[in-house]
Formats: sequence, C-alpha cells, structure tokens
Amino acid sequence: RKSGKPVLVDLFADWSGWCKTMEREVFTQERFQTYAQRFVLLRVDVEDGGDGTELQRRFSASSLPTLLLLDPKRALLGKIEGFMETERLIARLDRELKAYDAFLASYESALASTDPALWRSRAQELHARGDGGRTAVLFERVLRGGNLSGDELAWTRLQLADAYRIDGRFAEAKKTAAELRDALAKGTPTPQSPGIAERVDLLLIFIAGGQGDCTGAAGALAAFERGHPRSPYLADARRAYSALKSDTTAQCS
Repeated sequence: RKSGKPVLVDLFADWSGWCKTMEREVFTQERFQTYAQRFVLLRVDVEDGGDGTELQRRFSASSLPTLLLLDPKRALLGKIEGFMETERLIARLDRELKAYDAFLASYESALASTDPALWRSRAQELHARGDGGRTAVLFERVLRGGNLSGDELAWTRLQLADAYRIDGRFAEAKKTAAELRDALAKGTPTPQSPGIAERVDLLLIFIAGGQGDCTGAAGALAAFERGHPRSPYLADARRAYSALKSDTTAQCS
C-alpha cells in the first residue's frame, strides 16, 4: 500500500508441473524481472489452508498456474490462467492493465450519470472484483435515489454492508447488516426471498472475522446454526470461524 504498486500474485501448487515450468522458464528471465519491477510480487500456495486457498476460492482460479493482478486492497485488476512464455505474458499483463483502466473510466462515467440502473450494474461488477470502496459509493447512490422496496431494497442494503466489509470498514458493515437484520425481523422491508435473512446472518460472521473478533464470530455462528440448520452456507460459516481461530492476529483465547 505504501508503494502504490499493483500486486502480481502467482498462485501455485507443488504438484503443478506447469507452475514449476513458469518459475523456471519465465520468472527467472531478466526480461521478466525488469518488467516486473512495476509490481509487488507475491507467490502463494493454493493448498496452504490460508491466504493462498482463500485467494484461489475468492477469484475462482480453477487451473494452475494462475496469475492475479490486484490493487493494494486486493481488488482484482486482471487474471491470467495457464502457462505463457515471457513475451506473451508481458503483452497479456499490459492488456489486462489497459482493460482495467478502461473499466475505471466506465466507473467514472457511472458516477457522472443520474441512472440508478447504471450505478447498480457498475456496483455489481466492482463487487465481483472485490473493490469494496467504489462498490459502496455506487450502492449508497442507489439507495438514495433508487426508490427501492421489498427484495430489491433488502438485497441492495445487504450488498452495501458487504462492500463496507470488503473495504475494511467493519463498524459501518456491522451497523448496516444489523439494521437490515432488525428490519427483516420486523417485516420492513417485506422480502419475498427467504434467502436474504440467511445471507445477512452469514455476513455478520464474516464481518466479525474481519475484525478479528472471535467472541462476536462465535455468537454470530451460533445464531446462524440455530436459524439456518440446513443452510448450504453452513460449511462456509464454520470454515470462516475455524480460520479466524487459527489466525494469530485475532482476538481469540
């Protein structure tokens, strides 16, 4: 974050022959090393049960090697799957960065617009990239100017809470999610989709995890297990809590 450089992440596994070929025939080349000075370089094992596994899951890296271009807050700038020789890889990295610049221009155009549908569309694209800050700006606008009700209002508030979480604004995320949970319990708004309350309860676990709050996460997990004992997200909820307990920076006894 201090350097302001994008991060180039090499997702690898020890069993992947192409990962070893990429390391041996591309990453060691002087041409690549000179080019790569514009990035912060990071290699992570997707089978480490920690950050590498989470990055593979988060960005759906279904084949190896996969290279991720991330900003300092881990928002996705670009993604390259499979082996490429040095010159092809450098050209592809350049194209990914230029495409992201064009995407940011479309975000600025959305900001200049008065169209709630365009705000929502761009917000959803940014959310998929993990760009919580820009996502939050647009969803805040949707809520202020979209005349929303029912499911649409509830899902938008949920997505805003998650954007705050991704951006590291945990107090705002918790407040937004908790207010939505209370509103759903009171029937205001009245959603048609039964999955909204379930997703809010799941989000509260991840928010507590982001804060490193083991006690809060344990309470949120217990509430989730009571309220949604057959949820398809139950394994994700328990996995998130287990990861938090193994995190040496968390507030766990």
